[in-house]
Amino acid sequence: MEAAHQNQMKAHNILYNVSSELGDDFDRAGIGNANATLVQVFTTSAKRTFINSILAEILTLLPDATVVGATTTAVIHDGKISDDDTIISVCEFDSSEISCSVAAHPAEDTDWLLLGQKLGEDCTRENTRMLLCHAAGPSLNAENLARGMTDNLQDTVLAGCIATVPRQGAESLVFCQNDIYDDAVVLISLSGEELLASIHFSTDWMMLGTAMEVTHASDNIVQKINDTPVREVYTRYLGDEAVREFESTSVRFPLLVDRDGITVARLGKRLLAEGGIELWGNLYPGEKVRFGIPSPVVAMEDFKFLIESLHEHPCDALFVYPGQVRMHLLNSLTSDEISQFADTAPTAGMFTAGQFCYSPGQFSYLHYSQTTLSLTEGQDKVRDASSASLINPFSQDTLEMRAVSRLVNTTARELEEANRSLEKLANTDALTGIFNRHKGQVVLDQEFLRARRYSRPLSLIMIDIDDFKQINDRFGHQAGDDALIHIANTIQPLIRQTDFFIRWGGEEFLIVCPETSVEGTAELAERLREAVAAEPAPGSTNITLSIGVTSYRPEDSQDSLLGRADKALYASKNQGKNRVTTWD
Repeated sequence: MEAAHQNQMKAHNILYNVSSELGDDFDRAGIGNANATLVQVFTTSAKRTFINSILAEILTLLPDATVVGATTTAVIHDGKISDDDTIISVCEFDSSEISCSVAAHPAEDTDWLLLGQKLGEDCTRENTRMLLCHAAGPSLNAENLARGMTDNLQDTVLAGCIATVPRQGAESLVFCQNDIYDDAVVLISLSGEELLASIHFSTDWMMLGTAMEVTHASDNIVQKINDTPVREVYTRYLGDEAVREFESTSVRFPLLVDRDGITVARLGKRLLAEGGIELWGNLYPGEKVRFGIPSPVVAMEDFKFLIESLHEHPCDALFVYPGQVRMHLLNSLTSDEISQFADTAPTAGMFTAGQFCYSPGQFSYLHYSQTTLSLTEGQDKVRDASSASLINPFSQDTLEMRAVSRLVNTTARELEEANRSLEKLANTDALTGIFNRHKGQVVLDQEFLRARRYSRPLSLIMIDIDDFKQINDRFGHQAGDDALIHIANTIQPLIRQTDFFIRWGGEEFLIVCPETSVEGTAELAERLREAVAAEPAPGSTNITLSIGVTSYRPEDSQDSLLGRADKALYASKNQGKNRVTTWD
């Protein structure tokens, strides 16, 4: 009986040699011309004549194939890294369809989200399983591009990379068929019911230093962090020389942000004349960022998980896209990992300025770390019983690097914990545990400036304990302290996490409520008043509050805003206490 046909792709990785015939290499590998063949060229040469000759030779031999590629600082082949080679990776699919779409020389003011959507619509099919993107260009917003490409394809994997400059002064290039571009997006779709694609990213980073708030940004243009021009932030933490050599500095020290529990690195593209910075991806106002350094400890844990998964679930081809920082600071670790990857499947790849990364349920879009794409056509892959991950696949250099990293990480964590304790002491009222007057003034300054700059709502609740002196005189000063603690403990759970609760004076409290109208704030104040009045404080009688509420006006100074809140409070006092007065 004839055996059932099993769909399976074939992957071949060829080290290009100008002195040999590429046709002979293809013949030895059994590569034939077909429209279901994807050829990727990764090269450390930015000479257009050289790239043109390779593309022409490939298309002469494989005229029906889809040929794409990019320049890079180093290529991956046969379990090794090389900074002076060209790799031709050929995937011959059995039952999958390849489509390609190109956007060349997009305008400087391109809406990258819309462009991504258009590219996705142009080349995807009903059964598209993955998208592969190579991109380059001075105005590229890679994150918005990735969001657009996956906008209507939530069940589709996106992988790929941003081309890098092979040598100082050279161009970063992408290519498709016979065309070479220094400013373009090339998107390939792979469609087929039997195609399986999986993408994994390595965390790679640990955060250092104090968290800083992005205060002025628009997508991938960040003007200010902590209300300070970004150039000054880089100068403060990394030094004048690092800023002068910004391209090299940004590769080694990206900005890190936590998004939904995932540490995402944002690589700087260039400094702007007005002191801002352009990134490959986005940062948004209000996000907290820190500088990052590579963390071999975390990267090694990610690798162990991935290599075990690859042994359990074999694939037909593996593509590895390390960030450029791995060439400089994690070279031995990357070499160890790539050697192990090559034992599981034909492996190729290139070092990048960023990796496109999207899979169902994981919405990162863009990374600067290391991503690994596995491709399989046809299911029912059987694990080779003899293949098993090594107990310790890492070299001595990598192990020593991990020890240094752990020392830095532990020391930094202990220092951060100590700094947090000191910050808490400096900013917290010792009795009630809420913000003290000093921290409250800082918060009020920030929120007042934000309200004025962006014309956003801001409201204040001023609170005073009625007849507090009588509590002290009748029940003693301990009862007065207990009353303050009782009020703080009652109010704190009732306000939003975005509100700021401050002990403003002896028995006076202030709540700063950003993004809140005066009507909503008055309703909150009434709930707070009722909650405190409903239960007596330990060791004394029932406590009541007089409360004043007001809201920011465009003509306000900070003093006039506070003055109005104070007037509203004393209007409550004068009208019999235990009430809320709004002074709008």
